Amino acid sequence: MIKKLRKKFVFITLLSMGIVLYLILGIANYSNINRVSKTADSVMEILKENEGRFPSKIETDELGEPITEETPFETRYFTVTLNEKGEVISVDTSKIASFDYEEAKQLAFKLYQENSNDGFTGTIKYSTLNINNNTMYIFIDFSRSIIVAKSFMVYSYAISFVGMLLFTLLLGFLSKVVIKPVE
Repeated sequence: MIKKLRKKFVFITLLSMGIVLYLILGIANYSNINRVSKTADSVMEILKENEGRFPSKIETDELGEPITEETPFETRYFTVTLNEKGEVISVDTSKIASFDYEEAKQLAFKLYQENSNDGFTGTIKYSTLNINNNTMYIFIDFSRSIIVAKSFMVYSYAISFVGMLLFTLLLGFLSKVVIKPVE
């Protein structure tokens, strides 16, 4: 009977702790991923408002938006402009090293053929802007931010799993002390 009570105590305590811990981790990871997405949207809006370039002065948002004066120097992006026939007018890959002229052109043409205007392709966020009957594709590489968010998720769950294992061992020992008065 006492052994059964002890097992029940350990189980209920671990279940309660696990639910609370993983709920907190879920909220933290969701918030982290949401922040990466919000940053991507904000940077894209700035580039769209300025026809594929950063303005000389960045206005930071008082609401804590993660856009700073350093954002233009940290952001890896490129643009491809197509005419109404889908022919390349210009390609600017000067702000990114991982895409060359041909790769940028092919990606924009592929999205043009799919009639895709906004979204992600891998870790590249893209959006279109119409300028004088031409379509400018703006591409931003968010691979570093996505890698950081994924790493945070993996590490937070791995560390919490190890913590739960240690908590289980400690609880096993302490449950003897808690049940002792009942004995």
